[in-house]
Amino acid sequence: MADVGKIEDNFKEYNDASIITQVMRRFALGLRELVLVAVVVGIVLLCVVFVVMFAVTKSDEVAARVEAQRGRQFDNTCFTKACLDATSYTLDNMNFSVNPCDNFYEYACGNYRLKRPLDAVNKDHSPLRDLFYKNQQKLRTLLEAPAKRNTEWASERKLKHVFQSCMDDFTLEQLKGTPFLEQILKPLGGWYVLGTWEASTWNLNGILKKVQSDFWVDALWAPRVGQDWNEPKKRSIEIYPAGTGRYMRWYYYTDPSAVKIQNDYKTFMRRVASLIIRDSNITLSAQTQQERVQQFITDAFSVETHIARIASGTQWTSNPYTDTNKISLDDLTTRTRNVIDWKQQMTYLFNDAGVSGSTEVAVYNFNYLTHIADVINNISAADRARTLHNYLMWRVMEMYVQDLSTEYVHANREVYVDITGYREFQGKWRYCFYYSNGRLPDAMAALFVADHFADQNKAKVIDITSTTKQALGDLLQATPWLDDKTRAYAESKVKATTFKLGYPDYIVNQDSVDSIYNQLQINGSDWFGNILRINQFHKTRWNKELREGEDRKRWYFRAFDTNMAVWWYWNQVVAPAGLLQFPFYDYHMPHFYTFGSFGSLLGHYVLHIVDEWGRTWDKDGEYMGANTEWWTNATMTSYGDVKQCMIDALTNKTQGPVVRPDGKKVDMPINAAGVATETIAITSGVHLSYKAYQLWLSQKGMEKTAPNGKNLSNEKLFFISFAQMYCYNTDNELMYRRLRFGYYLLGDTRVNTALGQLKEFSQTFGCGPTSNMNPPNKCTLY
Repeated sequence: MADVGKIEDNFKEYNDASIITQVMRRFALGLRELVLVAVVVGIVLLCVVFVVMFAVTKSDEVAARVEAQRGRQFDNTCFTKACLDATSYTLDNMNFSVNPCDNFYEYACGNYRLKRPLDAVNKDHSPLRDLFYKNQQKLRTLLEAPAKRNTEWASERKLKHVFQSCMDDFTLEQLKGTPFLEQILKPLGGWYVLGTWEASTWNLNGILKKVQSDFWVDALWAPRVGQDWNEPKKRSIEIYPAGTGRYMRWYYYTDPSAVKIQNDYKTFMRRVASLIIRDSNITLSAQTQQERVQQFITDAFSVETHIARIASGTQWTSNPYTDTNKISLDDLTTRTRNVIDWKQQMTYLFNDAGVSGSTEVAVYNFNYLTHIADVINNISAADRARTLHNYLMWRVMEMYVQDLSTEYVHANREVYVDITGYREFQGKWRYCFYYSNGRLPDAMAALFVADHFADQNKAKVIDITSTTKQALGDLLQATPWLDDKTRAYAESKVKATTFKLGYPDYIVNQDSVDSIYNQLQINGSDWFGNILRINQFHKTRWNKELREGEDRKRWYFRAFDTNMAVWWYWNQVVAPAGLLQFPFYDYHMPHFYTFGSFGSLLGHYVLHIVDEWGRTWDKDGEYMGANTEWWTNATMTSYGDVKQCMIDALTNKTQGPVVRPDGKKVDMPINAAGVATETIAITSGVHLSYKAYQLWLSQKGMEKTAPNGKNLSNEKLFFISFAQMYCYNTDNELMYRRLRFGYYLLGDTRVNTALGQLKEFSQTFGCGPTSNMNPPNKCTLY
C-alpha cells in the first residue's frame, strides 16, 4: 500500500511540472516572465477584492443613511390618535383620481357622497350638519338617563323631566284630549261647536290677550321683543303680521292652483275638531256636529285667508324703527279703529316692564294692522263674535295638537304629508328635544358642556383667534384699496374685537344655572301643565329683557350648535362648543387641520367685522346709521372695483344640475351681485387663515406631518381641510329650493371659487397657468 501511495504522489508532481513546462513552451516564457505574470494576476485579484470591499462598504453606508432618514421621517411624523383620526377622515373623503388643479372640490370631497348616502330621514349631509346631529344624539342619551342632580331645584332635573314628560306616550294616551279641554278651552270660555260658548259675554280683547300671552299663540299678529335698531342696548316691542296655519304658506290660501292644499288643510281642521268633540264627552247629533264643525272650519279659514291676502299684499317696512314706523300703543289703537286695544294687550303680556299707553312699538307692516281692523269691522255684527271666536279656537288647537295623544299627533302628520309631500318623520324624540332646548337652553347647554366638551378646546383655540387677529392686522396693512384713515380704524376695530368661544362661564356653575330656573316648577308626569308653566316663565323673561335691555352675558347660540356668527353690535365673533370638536377643532389635532377648517371659518367671520357689512358699526358695537360709516369715500370707490371683480368671477356660473318640480333637469344660475360680498369673505377667510397658520409656525416652530402616504404636505392638508368643511350630499328637492333664487352657494362653488383666487393654493399644488384652479384674472381682495 505504501508503494501505491508513493506512485500517486510522484504522478501528481509530474503532472504539475508537466503543466508548467507546457505553458512555458506554449507561450515561449522564461521563468522571469512567468513570475511577472503571477505578480500581475495577484495585483488584479487584490484590486477585485478591494473593489468588492468598497462596494459593500458603500452599500452599508447608503443603507445606514436611508435608515437614518427613515428615522428622522418617523420622528417628524405625527402618530397620535388625533393625527391618525384626522388623516383617516381626510383620506376617506378624497378622490385621488381627480386632478386637484382641475376640480379641487371633487379631489377633496369626491368620496363624501359615497360615504354618506341619503335616506328617508337624512336628506342633507354636510360635515357641519352631521356634527350637529351627532351632538343631538349625545344629548338625547343624556336626557334619557336619570338625573345625577335630583334635587327639586336642580336645572338638570327640570330639563330631564320636561323631556321625559313629553316622551310619556302612555300617560298622553290615557288623557287623550282632556288636557286641552280642561286647561285651554275652559279658561277661554268654551267652544262654539260643543255649545259651551256664550256669544253675549264674549270679548275679543279679553280672549285675544289670553291666547297671545297665556297660551303663547300668534293670532292676528305676533308680538316679539327685539333689539332697537337706533339704540342697540335697548329692547323694544315689535309687531309682525301672523296667525295662519303652521304648514300653510300665504299664497296657498289664495292661489287657484292650491285648491287641493286648501282642502287638505280643511280636512285636518275637521279631524281635530272631531277628536275634541269625542273627548269632551258631550253628545251631539250627527247633523248638529256636521253643521257646527263646518261653520267652525268656514269661520277660521276665512279669517286666515284674509290675513294671508293682506300680509302678502301690503308693504313691509325695511326699517321698523324709523319715526314713522314706531308708534305709541294709544295711537296705534286709535289708528286701527279701536278694534284692538293695544294698551290692554301689551300691558297684559308685559305686566312687569313698565308698559303704558305711551310706550312706542315697532311695526313691520302698519297697513296690515289697519286692514285687519277693517276686516273685523266688516264682519256682520251677528257673525263677528262667532267668526273670531272660532278662528282663535283653531289657532290654539293647531298649536297644541302635537302635545296630545297619538290620534292628534297623527292628524298633524297627515296634513304635513298632504301639504309637503314628505312622508318621513324623524321620531317624537326630536320634537321633545327641540322643545326642551328651545325653552330651557341654559340647562341644555350645561348638560352638554359637562359631559361632552373638553375645556382644553376652549383654552387652546386662543392659538387660532390670537394669530388670526394678528395676521389680519398684517393683511390690512397690505390691502391696497384701503386708504390710511380707513385702514387705521379697521385695525383698531379688529383689536377691539372679542370672541365668545365654547360657552359662557356661568354654564359650568351649577348654582348659576339653577338660579335661572328657580321660579319654574316642573312636574315629570304632567306634560301639558309643564307647557303652560313654561309659557309663564318665558313671559317673565320677556318682561326682564324689555325692562333691562341687552345682556352681554347672554349667548344667542345653543352650546351644541355647529355654526359661527358675528355680532356687529357687540363687535364679537361667536363659536359655540358644538363647533369646537372633531373634525373641525380638537386641541390634540395638528394646526394645519384646525387652521384649515375652523380657522378659515373664523377668518371668514372676523373679516365681516371690517367688510362692507361691518362698516356701519363702530368698534364699540354702535350702529352708525344706514348712510353713515367709518369707510371713507375713497375706500368705498376702490372697494367697488374689488367687488365688481368678484361679481365678474361669478357671472355666468351655474350650479346643479337639479330636477325642477316639472321634471326638467336644469342648471341654476347664480345671482353674482347678491353673493359677491359673502364670497369675498369666504375667499379672504381662507387666505387670512393661511397667513395666520404661517404666522403661528414662525412663532411655534414646524409641525409634524400627517402619515398619509400620499405625499400630502402640511400646506396641502391645510387647503384640503378647508375644502372638506364644505363637502355635501343633498336631496334634489332641497337643493332646488336652495338654488332657485340664486343666493345660495353649494360647497363646490364656494371651494373652487375661493381657492382659484389664491396664488398660495396654486403654488402649493403646482397648478399651471392654464389649469381650471388657476384662472388668469384674480381679484385683489384683502
